[in-house]
Amino acid sequence: AYTQYLGKIFWPFRLAIFYPHPGQWPAAQVTLAIALIAGLCLAVLWLGRKLPFAAMGWFWFLGMLVPTIGLVQVSNQSMADRYTYLPSIGVFLVVAWGFAMASSHWRRMKAMIGMAAGLVIVACALGTVLQLRCWRDGESVFRHALAVTEKNFVAHNNLGNVLMDKGEVDEAIRQYQAALDIQPRYADALNNLGNALLEKERVDEAMACYRKAIELQPDYALAHNNLGNALLHQGRVNEAVVEYQRTLALKPDYANAWNNLGTAFRQQGQLEEAIAGYRKALSLHPRHAKARNNLGAVLLQKGLETEAAEQF
Repeated sequence: AYTQYLGKIFWPFRLAIFYPHPGQWPAAQVTLAIALIAGLCLAVLWLGRKLPFAAMGWFWFLGMLVPTIGLVQVSNQSMADRYTYLPSIGVFLVVAWGFAMASSHWRRMKAMIGMAAGLVIVACALGTVLQLRCWRDGESVFRHALAVTEKNFVAHNNLGNVLMDKGEVDEAIRQYQAALDIQPRYADALNNLGNALLEKERVDEAMACYRKAIELQPDYALAHNNLGNALLHQGRVNEAVVEYQRTLALKPDYANAWNNLGTAFRQQGQLEEAIAGYRKALSLHPRHAKARNNLGAVLLQKGLETEAAEQF
């Protein structure tokens, strides 16, 4: 992790929003990384008296990266570019003071360092322009991540979400399936694939995805809610109610699930329970348009035209 972060600082190319963890690093890479970091530590300690800023900057870098080098694994990522913002201060402290010391001893070096610094600034500016092209929108971000990394199942899944929002359901399905080819136990991709399949009226396949996601992650409230939607789509109202209730047991403040439960109760003819569900959704999310419209429809169904009109 230290060597990768150091490399990105000095050569910031092939940057990605997400770097998947490989699971295990090759022994040769680990050995070389240990040798490099140990060698740099020994060097700054050896030069500590003459160049105290070197020890200060280097151990600043090492120390501030401790929470992010993987001693405690966070999610499925191996690293994140944003983690270098503060640690890199130490590295650039060494670089800046080192060049300042060099230029104070050799006058000609001062002009050369100034020219080199100018070229670096220009190169960084051009690199920034190129990198910004990858951040135009969600699709460009995740397609770039797939181009510069390998087996990036998170990028496939998130690209699928972007494509779903654009209405490109078939391409979204391909992205979710690509994510699952890499990581078959990825509950988020299973849930999202279920949503895409449900959009294509492939209800049984969608339900299989939701059930698999719940099997992998029993407390996955969103998958329980979506399974309820699929069951309701098939007219299996009683089973849908059970799934919505399971959802709310896991996430009581989930307004969409309260709205869906209200709809299921309405289909069962339990209008009072339906009204209670819609009102609960609105208490959690007052601007929930579907819940407000559904509440108005049930009130109208009960003959309460004045109250219904207030909702509409």
